[in-house]
Amino acid sequence: MDKKYVNNKCPFCNYSIIKYFNLNWRNILKKPSFENNRQNIFYCKKCTNAWTIPKPGNIDYYSNDFHENLNIQSIDDLPRQWRKAIKMQVNIISNNVNNNAKIVEIGCGKGLLLNELKNVPFDVTGIEISKSACKYLKTKGVNVYNAEFPSFEIDNKYDLVIASHVLEHVENTDEFIKKVKEILKIDGYVLFIQTNWKGLMPRLKRGSWYGWVMEQHYWHFTTMGMINYLEKYNFELKKLEYTSLEHNNSLLSVLGEFIPGFGDQFHLLMKLKS
Repeated sequence: MDKKYVNNKCPFCNYSIIKYFNLNWRNILKKPSFENNRQNIFYCKKCTNAWTIPKPGNIDYYSNDFHENLNIQSIDDLPRQWRKAIKMQVNIISNNVNNNAKIVEIGCGKGLLLNELKNVPFDVTGIEISKSACKYLKTKGVNVYNAEFPSFEIDNKYDLVIASHVLEHVENTDEFIKKVKEILKIDGYVLFIQTNWKGLMPRLKRGSWYGWVMEQHYWHFTTMGMINYLEKYNFELKKLEYTSLEHNNSLLSVLGEFIPGFGDQFHLLMKLKS
């Protein structure tokens, strides 16, 4: 392990045994190469969370503005696996949070999930960095703040905070989780939707799995790693589901949806202890 690039402690649990996940089947027995700033995945043997080394450079998300796909107006226009995942997210929320509860989604994008929740009904709000996405959401009647979390100051308290594929973009995850706690009501919930790097598809596809996005993702989570991390902040597990990213309904990705631990996406609902 090259100490120039690898800290000898896990950034999540401080454990000292760090492993390398080889992204190329052909080079599975070779040591990692750091030539030409090639990025690699390292993971903690104890908590199993992983990270990109060298870490991504600074990304200007304000410049990477939202581009509306006119063909997608609702989840009915989405591919099956993506649509199924959003329906499951609505169900997990509806089964655990009272109707008319106050919900905020951080990094809500086009608001596909928020629009579904608004019809349950829930009192929904979005926080989104893209100006054009916010403009679009307002035409759909969704209350949205054009701001960056966690630096954005929020006066309201919420029953549920949603973060879908957001935490991996955040270098300081501790600051993010502490801010989430600040805006939650007593006994409030947080729903994380994350990729699972130990799922079937990343294990098989290695470097060709599109969920890595190493030029933007600092972190790569597992369910065990996320649960252990959030427990340090006084959250407890309420519900865990596995789904799949969109893989054109390939047989292997569909299998991953039904075998616990093998989906390459998970929905993790945690409750803040009173």
